[in-house]
Amino acid sequence: MGVGDRPAISLFVAFALLTLTSLVVAYLFIGEVTAIKGGYVLLGLLLAAVLYRSHEGWDEDAPLEGRESGRFARWSTKFVVVLTLGAYVVTYLTGARLWPVVVALGLGYAVLAVQILSVGPTRSIVPQLAVLFTVSPVTKYLSTGFYFGETDLLGHVRAVEVLYLTGQLESIGEVYASYNSFPVLHILSGAVSSFTGLPAYDSLITVGILTYTAGTIAVYYLCRTLFSRPKSVAIVFVFSTLSVIHNYTTYFFPQALATAVVFFLFYVTIRRNSVSDRYYAPLSVIALLVVVGLAFTHHVTQILFAGMVATLYAPSVLRPTRIGRGLGLNDALPRLVPMLFAVTAGLTHLLVARIAIVGYFIEFTTAKVTDPFVSDTGGERTVFGFGVDIPYHTPRVAVESLFYVDGLYFIGLTALFVVGVVAVIVRYNRYTNVAGVVLLGFGSALAVLKTPLLNTVARLSLPLTLFFSVIAGLGLWRVAVGASGSIGDGVARTTTRRIALFGLVVMLGVTGPLVAGDDLYGLHAGANMWETYSTPEQQVEFSEQELGEIEALTRHSDRYSDDVTMLWVTREASDRFGGEERSEPTDISAGGIRADGALAYRTKWTEHQVGYSTTVPGTLYIADWWLYREIGATNKVYTTGTTGVLWEESVRMSNNRSVA
Repeated sequence: MGVGDRPAISLFVAFALLTLTSLVVAYLFIGEVTAIKGGYVLLGLLLAAVLYRSHEGWDEDAPLEGRESGRFARWSTKFVVVLTLGAYVVTYLTGARLWPVVVALGLGYAVLAVQILSVGPTRSIVPQLAVLFTVSPVTKYLSTGFYFGETDLLGHVRAVEVLYLTGQLESIGEVYASYNSFPVLHILSGAVSSFTGLPAYDSLITVGILTYTAGTIAVYYLCRTLFSRPKSVAIVFVFSTLSVIHNYTTYFFPQALATAVVFFLFYVTIRRNSVSDRYYAPLSVIALLVVVGLAFTHHVTQILFAGMVATLYAPSVLRPTRIGRGLGLNDALPRLVPMLFAVTAGLTHLLVARIAIVGYFIEFTTAKVTDPFVSDTGGERTVFGFGVDIPYHTPRVAVESLFYVDGLYFIGLTALFVVGVVAVIVRYNRYTNVAGVVLLGFGSALAVLKTPLLNTVARLSLPLTLFFSVIAGLGLWRVAVGASGSIGDGVARTTTRRIALFGLVVMLGVTGPLVAGDDLYGLHAGANMWETYSTPEQQVEFSEQELGEIEALTRHSDRYSDDVTMLWVTREASDRFGGEERSEPTDISAGGIRADGALAYRTKWTEHQVGYSTTVPGTLYIADWWLYREIGATNKVYTTGTTGVLWEESVRMSNNRSVA
């Protein structure tokens, strides 16, 4: 940064002071572990200061020196395709995906970084980004038996199966309450099953992968309606590497589809107002169909979408005022009427369907927000260790977490976002026509960039990823121009920025999908930034054998028992097979697990942290010896070896049982 770029310097200083103050407050009132982990923001700020290049004396929309080589672009695309197919094949043959993903993404994004450094973010990069995007979700699909994430997919896959068999929308509601009023995903997945012969699970995952792969390309065309081509490419790069997007590509439930529909609606609405009369009517019809489809896709999204639209049009409300005139606000994009119609249609459907979603939305959000994964005080989260001590994170582990997978990812993402914020504020006059988009982008950081004091619900951050990508993407474009060497900067500074940019592109390209790789249990068993305790990861997938054992357990329980108590994941999986409604444990405390009558157990409990309720944040950490001791001390009435049922008038797996 030059002396003449005082506004940018002032912003960096202000951000640094604010961050330092927050960390000191966290240290004094919460604890040193939380303060250390929150230091990723400060590290991101420092990296942003290194990457940032003054605006002074040049046009940010001027093309970079050099031109795109068609031959290089073609060979790069072929190389990326070969890497991607290689990752598929190795994963399919070995059943392991960590190293195939790391190698394919590392080399692939290295090629992309070379292209960005050579000729800037050019359009030929977009299809390469789309191909590389598929590496993580496809290898996850190939290496897992039945991926269920936070268990929602168990119910939605069952709903697709029932719909396919009965052809009745009402049957969805019998499997998954209220979703007979929001059946778009189930109808779409059922149609894929019907045309291809794929099982419901495979169809649903296929739809998810295709939706967000196409979404990376769609985001480019959406951004092209608002920004220059290089800026749009940079925005798509950020979007395609976000861990939230990668997570919901395979954890594909109705909100994930609804969010993609919202993005498409933005594009159609904006495009509709800039085309000739010949295309105006067809786009209007498409917009109408999208609006109707969105209303029948997901309930919570209607509330989130209404908030997004209100924010997008806030500048239009302010424009006639003294503040609006002082800021030079222009008419907001997209136009008001189609978006208001979409909001009205969605909220009206909620009322007609009588979905009591507002209370659920508040309850769910509150439960998550009061569950701070990174908190020395423990917050509302309860973790019980049975036969094992709970290993709390130490300051040393907190420092290590900053340089582990998720720490590096959020440091890099923070750096690009800060550069984007500074670039937008310094030249705000260039963005007055998209002030609502900028406003949403600034606010999205609270959801996308996790803070140690707030466990933001990932489902709330999903719709904001587009707007976060805009700000961080503008930051990447700023860094790419500053590293191009075409602005008359010193050789040493330009070289430093080029090396930093290369490393940043590769780092984000690799770590984003890995952060979303919740099936990579060993990877996330290390110094995780967002946990207070070093506990095993929650189980997110079943092998074919495990699913078969749970089905057998369900059939046995329905035949011989009035009620069988099950913990959360087991209970949700049992519901998939149409079993009777299962009970939660009568009591879970530091003393053990208690249930009236029969209690189902799984030896997999010792390999993962075990959630015991869908409503109360809490997990169990169970040692092998403790589980087998309790199984041996209780009347066992059914077993497959790894799954079974214990029965007594009052079953108690005790943490206080004396050892002979």
